Amino acid sequence: MADTPAFIIAEAGVNHDGDLDKAIELVKAASKTGADAVKFQTFDPDQLAHKRGKTGTPHHRMLSNLALKTDDFRELAMEADRHDIEFMTTPFTILDIRRILPLVKRLKIASGYLLDRPFLQAAAKTEKPIIISTGDPTYTKGYASYTAIGKAIDALQKAKATDVTLLHCISKYPADNPYTARISFLQDLFKIPVGYSSHDIGPDACIHAAKEYGAAVIEKHFTLDKDAKGPDHHVSLEPHELKDMIDKIRKIR
Repeated sequence: MADTPAFIIAEAGVNHDGDLDKAIELVKAASKTGADAVKFQTFDPDQLAHKRGKTGTPHHRMLSNLALKTDDFRELAMEADRHDIEFMTTPFTILDIRRILPLVKRLKIASGYLLDRPFLQAAAKTEKPIIISTGDPTYTKGYASYTAIGKAIDALQKAKATDVTLLHCISKYPADNPYTARISFLQDLFKIPVGYSSHDIGPDACIHAAKEYGAAVIEKHFTLDKDAKGPDHHVSLEPHELKDMIDKIRKIR
């Protein structure tokens, strides 16, 4: 595995701030960094947060300001194709899986769905490769237990998933200790590809994960401006920093 080039995902996430034009700029920027894929997030605010009153809860308002429409994702997928970079987006409901299915080559599942068996089964039944993060699905610790991860893999495989990759992940923003040595433990225990989804500041943990543990996938948040307001900008790299990180990883792998 260590001799195989790492698959590097430029995680745009919601760093477009709900602006399609900015999302398109993120696709263009990602294509110039050497990343293999650029990834967004697909969700319906009404499905993820309570909507009370005319203005909704603060969480609902935040998500509404960050959400893109299905047509927007179609445009982003076409833009990615024009710039020769794979388009990815993380779904947050089974309906979202259906929305994005024609647009993606693989599915990325967030840590919060590690224990959601119906969601995992729906993802597996698409017959697309699956990448799943292993941060703490309850958000009370930093990462999921080996038992929880094993149950998720079992659910996916029983639903006929044949191509599953785990991502070691710390469910904190930012993650103070990336604990990349856990990649090796996951590799030894589950005998499937393991990568690293970074929530820490800077590029060092990603480079270390690729060099020391042969991470199969590296996922790193990036933004056009890490001083911008928003939930993920502060843990992100700017495009020139992302390119520098990727260049260093490519020299290793």
